[in-house]
Amino acid sequence: MIREALLVALMGCAAPTYTAVTPAAPSLTARDARERMSAVNGLDVPGVFRERERLRAMARDDASPEVRAAAIANLAYVAGDVDSVPALIGALASEQDPTVQPRLFAAIARFRTAEGVDALVQRYLDGGLVPAREADLASALAGLSDADVKASIDRHRARSPERAALLEAEAL
Repeated sequence: MIREALLVALMGCAAPTYTAVTPAAPSLTARDARERMSAVNGLDVPGVFRERERLRAMARDDASPEVRAAAIANLAYVAGDVDSVPALIGALASEQDPTVQPRLFAAIARFRTAEGVDALVQRYLDGGLVPAREADLASALAGLSDADVKASIDRHRARSPERAALLEAEAL
């Protein structure tokens, strides 16, 4: 109070006031991958549902594997959004990062949908995975109903009869 009165008397102005500057919240559309990652990880359940279309696109298309993995985790485990299965299956076709693939396999398997089982079986039968990722995929399938996995293998056996037999041995 005295300081302010002194400033007014000497300078003819009031003492400056200071307010806390709150940094902007991280944005899902930020250029920086760390900021997008922070934004994805900062979503609560209502936020995941509110942003699920954007998260589905991020799971499939984001340039950062860490952001893709976080988007997958939010859709599958935070929200349990079964409506995201088609988007996750779409991501399965293009995902090449070996750190994201096992998370994607597990997320699709978590929902136990017929289309998810079919997509995972087809991905296994198509081959091209490194052995560790192939084991992750077989493990995801092993956690599903044997009858569902067997039916899917039988439907798609013509793709690769040898790999179908291998999958039966590993997952059933």
